[in-house]
Amino acid sequence: MSANPVLTSDQTENLVPLTVNGLNPTQDVRLDVQTTIANRLNEYCRNNSGNSICSANRTFTKDDVLVQIDHDTSSVSFVVLDPQTRLPVSARGVQDAISGEFMSDLLGLTFTVPQSTGAGGDNEVDWPLILGLSIGGALLFLFVILSIIIGVVNTSKATKFKEYGFENESMSVYSARGWQFDRESPYSGSPFASIDAIPGFDEDGLPSDARPDTRV
Repeated sequence: MSANPVLTSDQTENLVPLTVNGLNPTQDVRLDVQTTIANRLNEYCRNNSGNSICSANRTFTKDDVLVQIDHDTSSVSFVVLDPQTRLPVSARGVQDAISGEFMSDLLGLTFTVPQSTGAGGDNEVDWPLILGLSIGGALLFLFVILSIIIGVVNTSKATKFKEYGFENESMSVYSARGWQFDRESPYSGSPFASIDAIPGFDEDGLPSDARPDTRV
């Protein structure tokens, strides 16, 4: 059997497990996996050209599929490289595209690619969602802070007016309405009450014995 290629850490993180049924231990399945996976990805991209795993100008070839075979357990896995950048395509993206059971192109074996479990590759980070949640959290934080500040200010003002004997701000000399007199004041009578109370003076404060001169 051919030797496994040496993989980088990023390529290793994006390996996709592949179940091969009907494999003869003497068969070298590497080329079959490379050819079949490349063809299946190209078929997917013909119908889903806008997907992030699909290259705009190139199709996948067998050279874009690196196969790892554990000779002790006969387990098979592969990683797909972008035809243009040569960077590993996320395992999740590959699994979402070609998961399921299908026949291989060269040896007629049954291949099974499992569905993704959410792991594999930085390409799968949902940055719009993360950004939206971050902005929403920041706005909520600012709203809470402003609410606390407004509450503290209102409480401080209410306490200040009560200290000066006012029930609320409208009774304060600082209110826009200024001073207001109680129309139902208990005071009544002459503005010269102290004079009115003295015998010999009328309610206008004039001597009561003063009479108008009626002489002609």
